[in-house]
Amino acid sequence: MPPHRALEVYEILSEILEQLSPSRRPLPQKESTYSRLSTRRSLSSSARVCTLWSDVALKVLWAERGSVKPLLNLFSSFDAQSALRQRTQVNFQDLLDVSSLT
Repeated sequence: MPPHRALEVYEILSEILEQLSPSRRPLPQKESTYSRLSTRRSLSSSARVCTLWSDVALKVLWAERGSVKPLLNLFSSFDAQSALRQRTQVNFQDLLDVSSLT
């Protein structure tokens, strides 16, 4: 059965999928993690429905990123713990350098 013709109109489809956007509706703190994950999964599934939906769903899906960590995890050489240790060591070293000036 073919989809409704209204879903072939970019503006209508965009408005529908943007209703799934986490930024469009504030969520209670308790529900926010699960609801955001569920919403992102729904948008991801929508992006795979067909090429017509893909552009709109991906635009909404990637419009808001809470953290760059998931993006950095795509690189096999990225290690979050190592990056955190290096940052801490650099900051600590900066403190030592500043304290030696006095």
